[in-house]
Amino acid sequence: MVRFPRNQEQVNNTIRRNRAMGGRLPNVVGYIDGSLIKIMKPSIANNRQAFIGRKSFASMNVLFTCDRRLYVLNVLARYPGATNDSSIYGQSAVRRRMIELQRHVPCLLLGDSGFPQEPWLMTPYARQEEPEEDAPEARYNADHCSDRNAVERVIGVMKGKWRAINDERVLHYYPVRDNY
Repeated sequence: MVRFPRNQEQVNNTIRRNRAMGGRLPNVVGYIDGSLIKIMKPSIANNRQAFIGRKSFASMNVLFTCDRRLYVLNVLARYPGATNDSSIYGQSAVRRRMIELQRHVPCLLLGDSGFPQEPWLMTPYARQEEPEEDAPEARYNADHCSDRNAVERVIGVMKGKWRAINDERVLHYYPVRDNY
């Protein structure tokens, strides 16, 4: 079952579990990332380009949120491949839920640099130049990368289990709506 924590108790349990399972950063309720899923080139002439993403193939951009157990907390799979992770997240129920949760329990999501920095969504420090190894920014980035690896693993496990969404294959899906 895919379910984002719904109340303060569930959020606190998820935060504790993430930390107990090796999470380095405090108050993390989940990890978020997008993944391109190849699809057949849409026949919708006026919106075809919306499905051609940064990797030059027709796709859907699917946003995954998970915890350290690799349990999927949320999936959002309705945006064309040319839509970036930040835009999808900005319109997601996960973002609205995180805003709502901040009133009761401070909790965080960890995302990569494709997401906006928000009080509840932590992204890595931008690297203009490589920070010294023991600098706080370098330690934070290392911990962030280590923790956020959970969502990368979830995406890999899903693509391994459901070979139809693997990059080597094409999902036979034709979008019927053209109002993205």
